[in-house]
Order: sequence, then C-alpha cells, then structure tokens
Amino acid sequence: MSSDPHTQVPNLIYDLVLPVVREVERDCLLYIIRRTYGFSDGQGERKKRDVISLKQFELGITTGDYLLDLGTNRSRGAIRQALEGLEKKELVESRYACLRCMWEERSESQPHSDNTCPRCNASLAKSWCMAEITPNKILNLLNADSRQQTRGRRFEWDAEKRRFKVFDENRASQVAEDKQKLDQEFEALTEALWYPELVDEAVRLAGKKLKNGHVSRARQVNNFLKPVINMQNKYRNPALIKYALEQTIAGPVFTGDRPTNNWDRYAEKVAANSARQFANTPSEKDHGESAKEAELRIRNMLREAARLNGSGENEQARAMLDEILSEADAVISLFDSLEQVQEQIRLAFKQGESDFAATTADTYAPDYLSA
Repeated sequence: MSSDPHTQVPNLIYDLVLPVVREVERDCLLYIIRRTYGFSDGQGERKKRDVISLKQFELGITTGDYLLDLGTNRSRGAIRQALEGLEKKELVESRYACLRCMWEERSESQPHSDNTCPRCNASLAKSWCMAEITPNKILNLLNADSRQQTRGRRFEWDAEKRRFKVFDENRASQVAEDKQKLDQEFEALTEALWYPELVDEAVRLAGKKLKNGHVSRARQVNNFLKPVINMQNKYRNPALIKYALEQTIAGPVFTGDRPTNNWDRYAEKVAANSARQFANTPSEKDHGESAKEAELRIRNMLREAARLNGSGENEQARAMLDEILSEADAVISLFDSLEQVQEQIRLAFKQGESDFAATTADTYAPDYLSA
C-alpha cells in the first residue's frame, strides 16, 4: 500500500454503487467518505461520522490561509437534491448536531422544528456518515437503475455463495434462439447422414469417456455430424464411409485411452487408406444423386413405419413396407442381390430400425409382420 495519505473505500462502493447513482450523488458520497474514513477519530480508529455543511460540500474547507479540499464543485441546489437522493437510497445517514454544546440527535429524538439545539438553542448543523451497505440495498439500487433495465438485466442475492446473481433476459433470449438454430442444424445434418446409427454409436462411446457421460448438442454437430458429412461429400462412396466408421468405432480411439476430440481424423485416415480398395464399389459418382436419395428415402420411410407401428397403426405400416420394398432395386448396389435387399428391409421393419444395411437378425425383435 502506498505510504502517501489515502482514504480506504469499501470495494462495494466502487463495484456496485458508484456505477448506478447520479454523478452529483457520487461526488457527495465520496466527499462524505473522505471526511469520515479519511480521518482518525483520535482513538486509533477511522471516523464514522462528521459534521459537514452545505458550504463545505459546495466549496470545500480552508483552515486559516491553507486549503484543505475543494469540496464537490457542485451547486448548492444540486448538492441538496443529491443528499436527499442518497438518504432515500439509504446509502448515507444524517443527524443534527450542535457544535456549541456537542448535543447530537439520536434515532429516538427529534430536533426542534426550527432546527435549534434543544439543550442550548444554538443553530444545529448536520453530521453525515455512510450507512451500512446491505445486499438488499444493493439489489434495490441495481434493479431500480433504468440503464440496467434497458439492458434487460435483473439481479438476485445468492445467500449461500454471498454473491449477486445476474439474469440477462436479452442474453437468455439469444441463447434460446441459438439453441433453436442448433437443433435445426442438428436435424438437417442427421437427415443427410448415410449411416446415422454408426455416428450415434460414436457419440455414445465418446460420452462414456467424459466425466458427465454426455456429449453436448454443439459438440455433436461440430465434432461428429459435420466431419462425417464432409467425408461423404469428399469420397461419395457409402460403402467406404460405412467401413471407415465401423473401423473407427472398433479402433483404439474409442476402445483405448486416447481422447476422442479428433476421432474423425482417424476415420478420415481409414477412408483415405481404403479408398482404392473401394474404388470399384458403386458410388454416388457412378449412379448420381438418386442412389443416395433412394437410401435416405428408404431410411426415412422405415422411421415412419416404426412410428406407425409404435402407435398401433399396423395396417398403415404394412402398406408403407410394400412401398419401401418397391424401392429396393434402387439400393441393390449395397447388396449381392435384390432378394438380400428385400430381406434386410423386412428385417429392419420388424426391428423398427432404419439402417437396413447394417441390421442383423434378432430373435427378440417384435415381429410386426405377424402382429
């Protein structure tokens, strides 16, 4: 701390009070603090209260030929209003005092109506002190300040943590809007995935390595969905992408102790190393957009069929199965024969799955065909 004379001011004054009071109130409050905490009471403690006249607030104090301070440099009318405002805000307290006989007003007593001393009839002066700053007083100041309200902020006192908590309504609205956009992006990217079940499995395995066991929606979009979509656009080969995802899921990124932040780099490396192996497999480049669209359409139809079966609309679900089977030849490139395609579609329908290419027999799956 500097060895120069100084006045200690509570941090709350600088942090939370001065920003929300009027400038003239700020000047008067600091002057009161200077005239009290800035002086010793003669017993080794800081003064708690001092008699300050309006003239001193206005012009300052001189002792003989020497200047002590310049006051607030505010007009007397502005000072009166500021002091009234500070008292209404319960930031300062004033009492009447007699400089002749040292009588001082107490909370239970009242001065004469003409502000004369009840003991010696001398004119009374006012003594000032900074009031105790409580959380409720700060809350009243913060929540009543128009500048804060226009920013959409409100405040509460957290008694457990002994801190002021802020609620930013504008920020909350922006967060809700951002969440809606993120959810929409998530849905759109998920629909564009060729193998959403494999991506879901990667997300699940990544979550198991986190302390809270949960991968946030934003991380799913940025670290899982977007990288896979980029791989799809780069290689345009469903079989290659499926292989890369399967190898990555079974590889050291998810099964070992390695972090999963850059799991897609491993998948990209598998895809790059295996591209020649899958060069002769049917791809979107060979068949145009229709092959991809057909697979996505069948997946979506299988999801809808599962929903219908789940709600008891079995006849409508079976009718949709017939429609799906009529599309089977559009994805025959993923299988050895049309019969295999149709068998996989039926199996996926029975299990309520959409990834007909990866579905395996499950004796415990509900058989909607015979329901």
